[in-house]
Amino acid sequence: MGKRPPVKVKRLFYRRATWTNQEKDTLESTLKICHENFKTTSQRTFKGLYGSEIQCARYLPKDKVGLFFQIASYVPGQSTTAIEESSATSEKSDISEVVAPKGNNFLDGDIFLLVNRNNVILLQSGVRENVALNYMCQMLEKNAFKHALMSLEFLGIAKEDKVEMIQTQGVKAIELNASLYEASLMHLEKQNEKAQRETKVFDLPGIVADSLKQVFAKDKNLKEITEKENVNIKLSITFDGREAKKKKNKKDGGFGELGRSRLQKTSEMIVKECLEEDLDGFTIITGDNNKIKSDEIVVSDNYRVKTFGKSLDQSDAFEKIEEYYFQLEHRGILTR
Repeated sequence: MGKRPPVKVKRLFYRRATWTNQEKDTLESTLKICHENFKTTSQRTFKGLYGSEIQCARYLPKDKVGLFFQIASYVPGQSTTAIEESSATSEKSDISEVVAPKGNNFLDGDIFLLVNRNNVILLQSGVRENVALNYMCQMLEKNAFKHALMSLEFLGIAKEDKVEMIQTQGVKAIELNASLYEASLMHLEKQNEKAQRETKVFDLPGIVADSLKQVFAKDKNLKEITEKENVNIKLSITFDGREAKKKKNKKDGGFGELGRSRLQKTSEMIVKECLEEDLDGFTIITGDNNKIKSDEIVVSDNYRVKTFGKSLDQSDAFEKIEEYYFQLEHRGILTR
């Protein structure tokens, strides 16, 4: 009992690297120069968020394929905790602190990726892709590639069949889902941004969370939203076809058309936000009742990858990424 399965089903994502004033240099050629200049793991370790470090644990150039990376995230010197095995004779179990072996750190998570020209394939294992982006930006800065690091982005590519489905079938409903805690954090993050940005569709749950916070502002026990509340926000934006068909509305040939157009435009905005910011937690329901979930919008696919402790087997991860790369190449997506 308690053994981890030998494989996990993991989703691989395709992204395209871009930055302003991009000329002939590709992300692959630029990163290759960076890693030829700095070869040791110490030179390839940078500060992450909240006291963490991000380190390039593996860098593997492969001819005619690209550059493979395994980027790890951890908090230096941080211990973990362990609990005693269950017992038929004991009424309690002790929890103890476990310190990492000397010269090691406990892993928070890692991410595997392939960079080929400006094509990027990502395989996440406990951390999001912004860890990889953060690592690359700091490596570019270390090598004085300032033109790239200032605006480097990983953009998702939309699946053409899903976009076509939305355009041809129209949109009946859009569902946005988020935990109350996450929505509250998103709203706070937006308020703290130095540059004011326009309100987006995915800001709506955060606005609801902030309003709920204000409702309970006078209750000392409920005025703050905490991580362990287990309360979710589910917003549903729908077009009421039955209302449009009522006898009194049939006289107005254009009744509801503006609402239908607004829903269609909202779905297009969601697709755009999803591609630009790697957002999830939504479902688009088309006029023919087909459901398109957030992880189906961008080019991605599932693979079975061997596990390695709490992480993934590095060799198998790279092998699956390479296999997916050649699939995308064969389907013509890399040149789309």
